[in-house]
Amino acid sequence: MLKWPAIMTDEHLPKPWTRLRHVFVYDDPDTEGLNTDALARFLADALPQAEVRVRNDYLTHQLRRYAEEGGEELIAQLTGQFTRAQVDNLVHPADRGLLPPEAPADLGLGEIYRGQALQAILALMMLADEDSLDQLHIVLTSMVFGDWDEHTRDFRVRVGCLGQPSLISTTGLIEGPARPRDFEVLRTQMAVMGLDEDIADLAEAFEPRALGYGDRRITTCLQGYALMAIMYRAYGEGPCEDPTCRLHDAATQEELIECQCSEDAGLCERHSAMLVALATGVDPV
Repeated sequence: MLKWPAIMTDEHLPKPWTRLRHVFVYDDPDTEGLNTDALARFLADALPQAEVRVRNDYLTHQLRRYAEEGGEELIAQLTGQFTRAQVDNLVHPADRGLLPPEAPADLGLGEIYRGQALQAILALMMLADEDSLDQLHIVLTSMVFGDWDEHTRDFRVRVGCLGQPSLISTTGLIEGPARPRDFEVLRTQMAVMGLDEDIADLAEAFEPRALGYGDRRITTCLQGYALMAIMYRAYGEGPCEDPTCRLHDAATQEELIECQCSEDAGLCERHSAMLVALATGVDPV
């Protein structure tokens, strides 16, 4: 359940662009530890005026209507689009030619996509009558996506790509926010020594400070990112800068666990007021 601070009254708080009527949450069967039904119940409690519905994974759901006619051709077209959306060099485009290429395979995460390019492909698959402003599609996926940091030009694996549909990467939840430095040092040493099988034990030892695959806290952490997607759809605002707010896009695993899983986890005063206004249809006064 959300914990609400005292609601602020501020006539300058933004008013929602839309009142969400439908929220579709797409499951990811490849993510161990994910409870999509529990996540949907959380969102339904936060938005009692909206119908929150769980669906199969996004591609299965959208492609099934093409199964009988034109399915093979469409899949071939999508395969080509997904290939073009892949990142083949982690070096920032502006620095290519100056620096040697960096292979995405070096991260050990499989295929990596440009977040907005992947989002654009998935958006094309939506039914037109499910793309009105008062509807939101939240796609949970183990696919890895990211982009280049505008300041450092380093490539960053991301947790979320907000918009329609909003993408939330369960792999990004684990690989995006930086793990503790001592974890990375030990993992590198183990890899060099050929002790790959012991890395799982290392992740378990660092459980209080970092998420791991199959972690029981994955669903709880996804609640904050799903709320982030809802607030972006309703208000056009991105993540919160307050590191204690559940709408904060944490830079480290320790920060992520603190803002999403601690006993005091909740929304900041401003975003609490905005969510109440969205949920009740009553603007702050």
